[in-house]
Amino acid sequence: GRAGDTGEVVIQTYKPEHYAVMGAASQDYESFFEQEIAYRDVMNYPPVGNMLVVLATHPREDRVEKGLQALCELIKKEAFSGLRIVGPSPAGRHKINDIYRGVLYLKHSDYDVLVQAKNRMEKAIIEEGAALGCNVIFDFNPMNGY
Repeated sequence: GRAGDTGEVVIQTYKPEHYAVMGAASQDYESFFEQEIAYRDVMNYPPVGNMLVVLATHPREDRVEKGLQALCELIKKEAFSGLRIVGPSPAGRHKINDIYRGVLYLKHSDYDVLVQAKNRMEKAIIEEGAALGCNVIFDFNPMNGY
């Protein structure tokens, strides 16, 4: 159609009261942005805060759980000031091709603190086998979920 044409949009949702749905329905993008940024600020999510995702994979589920728990305990001992730890927990896609997946989320306003935490975990994995044989991937400020 030509610019300026109007059309009809149907929104199906179980949560019509959600601010994203209400903002889209009323085309109030500024209100949506303000609420989303406030939410991201409280949760320390990008772009307000920074996040490091630690993804561990292994054919044995118990290895994934214990490997991530060991990395979590290691980071807690380091006592990085202001660091929030969420998890460890199973990944959203918990098992793919007979490989189990688990995640640990680290959040901090200072990106460099997350880099230091990643470096400490990498050192422990290489020198001490801290991940118990799991394959570990680090991802900063991911755009996609795990």
